[in-house]
Amino acid sequence: MRLLKPKNILIYLVICLSIIGCNKDLDNLKPNDGENHPVSLDPTLSYETRTKQPIILGQQKNNPFSVENMKRALDSLRAYAQDEDDGTMRLKSLSEIEIKPTDLYVRFLPLDSNQYKTLMGDTTLTLFDFPLDYEIKQNGDFYHDSTITTPYTWQYTTVKPGYTPPSGIKYEILSELFIVENSENYTEEIISDTTVIQTKSAKIGGGMIDRNIGNALYAISFTLTGNEKELNISGKQNSSRLKSTVPNCTRYCVGRSWWKVCWTSCDPYYYPDGYIKVNTPSGDVGLKGVKVRMWRWFSYADARTDANGNYYCSTRFNSLWIGNSIDYHIIFDGQNGSNSWTFSKSLFGALCLWTNYYGAGSHSPNGHSMTFYTNSDYWGRCVLNNAIYDYCNIAMNDGISLPPSNLDIANKQSSDLTSGAPLLNNHINWSLVYAYPNFWGVIGQVYAYSLFGWAFPDLMLRFTKNMSDYNKITAIAWHELTHASQVRRMITVKGLLWASDYWSANVYQQAKNEIDNDNAYGSKGDTRWQIIALSEGWANFREWKLAGKYLSYSVSLYDFPRNYAYMFNSLYEAGCSYSDMESSLCTYSISGFRDNLIAKYPTLQTKITSIISSYL
Repeated sequence: MRLLKPKNILIYLVICLSIIGCNKDLDNLKPNDGENHPVSLDPTLSYETRTKQPIILGQQKNNPFSVENMKRALDSLRAYAQDEDDGTMRLKSLSEIEIKPTDLYVRFLPLDSNQYKTLMGDTTLTLFDFPLDYEIKQNGDFYHDSTITTPYTWQYTTVKPGYTPPSGIKYEILSELFIVENSENYTEEIISDTTVIQTKSAKIGGGMIDRNIGNALYAISFTLTGNEKELNISGKQNSSRLKSTVPNCTRYCVGRSWWKVCWTSCDPYYYPDGYIKVNTPSGDVGLKGVKVRMWRWFSYADARTDANGNYYCSTRFNSLWIGNSIDYHIIFDGQNGSNSWTFSKSLFGALCLWTNYYGAGSHSPNGHSMTFYTNSDYWGRCVLNNAIYDYCNIAMNDGISLPPSNLDIANKQSSDLTSGAPLLNNHINWSLVYAYPNFWGVIGQVYAYSLFGWAFPDLMLRFTKNMSDYNKITAIAWHELTHASQVRRMITVKGLLWASDYWSANVYQQAKNEIDNDNAYGSKGDTRWQIIALSEGWANFREWKLAGKYLSYSVSLYDFPRNYAYMFNSLYEAGCSYSDMESSLCTYSISGFRDNLIAKYPTLQTKITSIISSYL
């Protein structure tokens, strides 16, 4: 952990000691973290450089997917088929179709932090903090229902009929939906001859709905509900990701004396793809491992960017009712292999609240590409995200432990690039027991977890919007991730309880040093100085080596315990591997570290002893 300021240390201790009223602070907090952000309806606003802004809703739309409206569409289609005899619509097939709910449009209202965490932890739910059946006048990065006075707003999604909501969480069914593609009896047959349009059908009730009938239902329902402008009636698709090659498109029309609906059927699905990048001193590079969310009405899907920032959505969107655009969000929920991390909006930069996302706006259903620049409020998060992604690869290459598989990151824009690695979700923290080594310390620690455990961070990272800070932001992130790797290695070698005792003592001592002496690291000879010298010396060593190798950036190592980086460097040059030095750190003393290392390198005993002796 790097020079946490007194305010940050105090906040952390307040969390551990449970001496402030969490509920009071949270009740007064809205999802924008208390900041005032500009409200703009300027359609020329650049979505690659803009600052943070709220979602602004327009009017509620008449839902064309509701069971009631789809039944109206089916009745209209049956009436047309009965009057016409052109073979386009088969009356017998239409008469057998029964419209039943395939999905439920619902919302949840978490009343407290524990309920919110329960919802967020359910991987079967894709939650939106704004309603899906409203016009969006301004795309943005957060929304809070103005009728809700608590910090937790409604969460919207769709579920299947028969869904059982979590106990105790307020839950409302807003509408029963009929979406042809979501029927449990939906089947597909892809014709091997690509010059023939594919056969796609859904068995609903006793009838079969082929593509033309399904699209007719959509087209009629959208028209009857006043949403016809959203339809793609021209049949124009430019996607390179088509399921099959269809040489000709067919235009269909159904209507009676007072209405007429037309649509064009070609390949009926979009598979969005594109790239997300971030501007760096080396040019534009891919934003790695983040989630790209796409949706329109009640169809939504997530894709993840690769190491080059490219994404491809394997979930399809029906081109008829998707129309000319879908909406995109960039969700700062990163992943590299088995490692994942979440950037959260934070309270005071210390408590994790809501996952950060960026509203990229409405764009072509073929895909959207964009680059974050420094004048975007999200540029710094992009830099941090890539630093974590790259660190995972570097750790594997260097043979050190990967960080814990899931990291909650409290992040904040600040010119003061202080940071911390309390890792409160990845060890059993009993710092309070060190402060009060008695029965009340134990009780207080349990109480602290019951109040704040839902929002405890693993890492506390800061960023700016200045390109000149790019290397520093990255290097500091690598420093804190080195701590995370060390804790995971200690858990592997010595077990969770031992690692928890070690890291709790380390975190507590640095917090106490900061409060007592305005110096988190303290001095050589102080209480627990050897734990601090080993853990901070190791993190500074790794930061120094990685920054020089990958960034051509120099890290200062001028005082205790940073100068212990030179000890590790001498050992590395003597032939000790990164992996063996990391595992040898499973000790409370420098002499114990020396003995562990000698056990791995008996032929280097003299060199190891000589190097470490001057640091005892």
